[in-house]
Amino acid sequence: MTIKAKLYFEIELDFSRELYRPLKDAGGFYIKSGNGKYRWRFPLENISKVVEVLGRQIVFDRKEVEEVVKRSEIVGEEIVLKREKGEGYINISMEKNVFIVKTVIGKEEQKFTVPVENVLKLWSVMFRHKIGEKIPSHKVAEEVCREIGLTKYFRGGRFNWQEFFGTRRDYYVYFYLPVKILEKKGYVKHHRKGYVERITDKPLADIIKTSQQ
Repeated sequence: MTIKAKLYFEIELDFSRELYRPLKDAGGFYIKSGNGKYRWRFPLENISKVVEVLGRQIVFDRKEVEEVVKRSEIVGEEIVLKREKGEGYINISMEKNVFIVKTVIGKEEQKFTVPVENVLKLWSVMFRHKIGEKIPSHKVAEEVCREIGLTKYFRGGRFNWQEFFGTRRDYYVYFYLPVKILEKKGYVKHHRKGYVERITDKPLADIIKTSQQ
């Protein structure tokens, strides 16, 4: 008689009020570590959701994965180690006035078209803040939505980050992908704890110039 096992993965994070609900919605639960951090545990099949929330690639220790494969014939048949174009992979190119972004979501490569003006708008929001100042992601998204008149995410004048995050399309096109484009080009840093930080004084026009090179 066999017992069917369920695979989980665990990551350690600092506490973040902004990330708490999205991580819970991704199937996570946590315990507090002795070092003051939080050890979050998720079902393995939810890894793509967690990557989307954190905006970072999750890397497994290859030796640990190989040990699981070695110890279970069933797992050995099902696990495929793929290092390229895995979760967190992002490829950015430019055609005319749009950025073409290819990324992997839920094990499938997906393609997004992000207008240049979306990237410039997010950069103009970040440019109002000092270099090195870490701005919460929900605050950046709120300022962007106010700038472009995306009023459906405001209730009584207050921005509903959870609703914006949950729509996925608007979240990707107006916030997440513009942030990733700016990060890849050396304008901002997207922190795991849910902050965006401006790291340069480059003018808006340089974004288009570096994209066309």
